[in-house]
Amino acid sequence: METVSLDKTVRIWAVKDGEGLRIYNTHNFSVKMDDTDFDSDSVWAQFAPGGRLLVAGLDGYLRLYDKTFKNNIKKKAPGGKWIVAARFSPDGKVIAVGYADSPRVDIVSAETLNYIKKANTRDIKKGHFARVAWSSDGKYLYAGGGYDKGGWNPILRWSTKSMRRYVEYSAVKNAVMQILPLKDGRVIFIGRDPVFGVINQANRKVYTKGPASAGFRDNLEGFLIFKDATTVEFAYDPFGNRPARFSLLMRKLTVEPPDEAKGLSPFVREADGLDITDWAGTYKPLLNGAPLKMIGT
Repeated sequence: METVSLDKTVRIWAVKDGEGLRIYNTHNFSVKMDDTDFDSDSVWAQFAPGGRLLVAGLDGYLRLYDKTFKNNIKKKAPGGKWIVAARFSPDGKVIAVGYADSPRVDIVSAETLNYIKKANTRDIKKGHFARVAWSSDGKYLYAGGGYDKGGWNPILRWSTKSMRRYVEYSAVKNAVMQILPLKDGRVIFIGRDPVFGVINQANRKVYTKGPASAGFRDNLEGFLIFKDATTVEFAYDPFGNRPARFSLLMRKLTVEPPDEAKGLSPFVREADGLDITDWAGTYKPLLNGAPLKMIGT
């Protein structure tokens, strides 16, 4: 985890395996401060406009440093242990906290780290909202993560006036990895699909862009080939979603082909004198009962 102060005079570097936090002066890269009071990895840091520094980690603690880095407040987060994101509100008065082990989204004081309230997620029992973000004007709070709802991982949005009700946007098929505010009130999101997109102030899609490469995960039955190898069918998204067919003879790629092409069949897994076993989901495939050496091992 690495970040730079707003005035670019200091740079933060958080060391893994519980070794703590290190801050460098960017003029000569001398160590400005070294805090080793960490029990686990530190995965988040953010500077407030006034120079205060917020640091969170997987040991369940929030840490708030003043602009001199000599004084700090350390407090246990109220709603979970694995703090993945914690963000200052645009006015710098409060902090939103997201967890990877809890569906809670908490609001704490940006001066004392004391608990103030939580966003309403009472009806959500499973999943998490590890990524949080404020709109640039501070009117809305967004959160997303690993919360599956009908095959989608939505981004939730609350009005900061009450935090009682939320609206959802079905953002990604996999986990939400980041949410960032834009200056005009829109937000940009990134998913592990991989995909990124933009939501406007009405919580509607402005733009989305999926992967340019195909994802073959869990699509063994959907990976098909013609007997003369001139046509192949695959999928751009994991689990067989967004299928596509490529014809070498026609030099044509068809995404989500409308019909089932005759002659396409799954790849051959066995034949006379050829028996490949223990290949799916393992690191010890067998050819005619004998182990195959994996490349790079």
